[in-house]
Amino acid sequence: MQEEERNRYKILIDRGNEVFERLNGHISRLNDRAISLVRLNFLLITFISTVILYLLDRDWRPSANEEYILIFTIGLLIISLVISLFIYKLSPYNEINVFEEGRFNELMSMSEKRLLSNNLYDIREAYESNVKKYKTRTKGFKFSYYCHIIAVGILIGALIINLLVRGEYV
Repeated sequence: MQEEERNRYKILIDRGNEVFERLNGHISRLNDRAISLVRLNFLLITFISTVILYLLDRDWRPSANEEYILIFTIGLLIISLVISLFIYKLSPYNEINVFEEGRFNELMSMSEKRLLSNNLYDIREAYESNVKKYKTRTKGFKFSYYCHIIAVGILIGALIINLLVRGEYV
């Protein structure tokens, strides 16, 4: 293999590894945001449930509209929770397999050109597969996030309106 061709492969592999590692960083941040959203949703559902139980214990009788608002809000939070959990727990992303016993022995027996070509192909294949998964999960995360924001907005709006209309603090 000529030096120029070897250098071309090495440059492509180095650039491919940089892009692959950058994507892995984005994936890690998306997973962190998804698990944070799961925690927030659990916290809000627990908080809402506690407040409702406290108010019911104090002889609060919600109107039909208040019931619909609470059910809709909790439903949005549960949808957001489920989507965030799926984003976090879905099938794993592809990794570049080099050190698994069978694969390592196969790579060791390859010629230099075939090895460099194979490494470049593996990086590209894993990257393309991961980009598709990442884009789909990003869309799911955005939907989950918007459900969360809408639920919080409805809850805050309902509390403010309830306090203004009733003019009382329970």
